Amino acid sequence: MQLPEGRVPGFFHGAQAVFRGFRHIRNSPGLGVIVLTPMLLTGVTYVFFFFVALAAWGHYQEELIQSTDSVSVSEGEAPLDAGTSSGGEGTPADSSGAAGSSEAESDAGANESLPAGESVATDVTPPPDDGALAEEGSGWLKGFLRTGGWILFAIVFFVTSYFTFLTVGSLFCAPFNDILSQRVERAILGESAVPDGGRLSFITDALRSIVHELKRLSVYFLLLLVCLPALLIPFLFSALMAYISVRYLAWDGLDYCMGRRRWSYSRKTEFLKRHRAVTVGFGTSSFLLLLVPLTALFVLPLNAVGGTVLFCELFQSDDKES
Repeated sequence: MQLPEGRVPGFFHGAQAVFRGFRHIRNSPGLGVIVLTPMLLTGVTYVFFFFVALAAWGHYQEELIQSTDSVSVSEGEAPLDAGTSSGGEGTPADSSGAAGSSEAESDAGANESLPAGESVATDVTPPPDDGALAEEGSGWLKGFLRTGGWILFAIVFFVTSYFTFLTVGSLFCAPFNDILSQRVERAILGESAVPDGGRLSFITDALRSIVHELKRLSVYFLLLLVCLPALLIPFLFSALMAYISVRYLAWDGLDYCMGRRRWSYSRKTEFLKRHRAVTVGFGTSSFLLLLVPLTALFVLPLNAVGGTVLFCELFQSDDKES
C-alpha cells in the first residue's frame, strides 16, 4: 500500500488505522471471541471498582455532613450563666421582668396623656432566632457538600479511571491482544512473513507480552513524573500528559509486531521517530476514543489490531524503499 506523503496526510492516514482495524475484525468472525474476552474481564473489573469507590465516597460524604451538624449544634448552644439558677436574687430573668413592667407602666402613662383613640407606637419585632439562622446555614452547607462532593467524585473518578483502565486494562488485554495481532499479521503479510516468535505457546506469548507491557507502563509513568513540575503552569501539564498518552498508545499498538521481531528499544524508538506523523495520528485517534466511557472497552483491542495493520503498511513501505 502506498503511504501518503507529507505530515498532515500521514497524520490522518495514521488516525484512520483504528477504523481499518475495526473493519478487519468485522470481516473476520473468529477474532470476535478474542476481542470480547479481555473486554469482559476489563469491564467487570471496571464496574467492580466503580461501585466500591461509589460506596466509599458516599460513606465518607455522610460522615463529613454529620461532622458539620455536630459543629453547628455546639456553636448554637449558649453557655449558661451562674446567675440564672432558679430562686436566686438579682437573676437576669428578674431584672428583665422588672424592666418589662416598668416599660409597660411608662407606656400606659403616656397613653393616658394622649387624646382618645391615639397611643404610643411600640416596637414588638421579635429578635432574630440564632437557632433558625444556624439551621438555615447548616442546610445550605449540606446541600453544597452533597452537590459539590458528587461533582468532585465524578471528576476524580474520571481521571483516576483513565489511568487505571490504561494500566490494568493493558495488562489484562496484553495476552489476547498479542494473539489478535498475530492473526491479523498473518492475514496481511502471510504465514511466512510472521517471525518464529509469533508461533510460541500461549503461556510464553502471555508472559512476553506482559513483560513488554510493564516496560511500556514504566516509561509512561516515568515521563508523567518528570512532567509533574508543569502543574505550576495552567493547562501545560494536561497538554503534556495528552501528548505522552498519544505516544504511549501508538507504541502500545505497534509494539506487538515489533516485540515478536525482538527489536531492541533503540530500534523501536527509531522506527517511531521515522514515522512520527503517522504514529502520532494513530495514537491520537485511540486517545480520543479512550476518553469516551462507552467506547473505552473497545479501544485496547482496536488499538492492537489497528497498530498491526499500520505496522504492516509501514513495514512493507520500508521494504520497498530499501
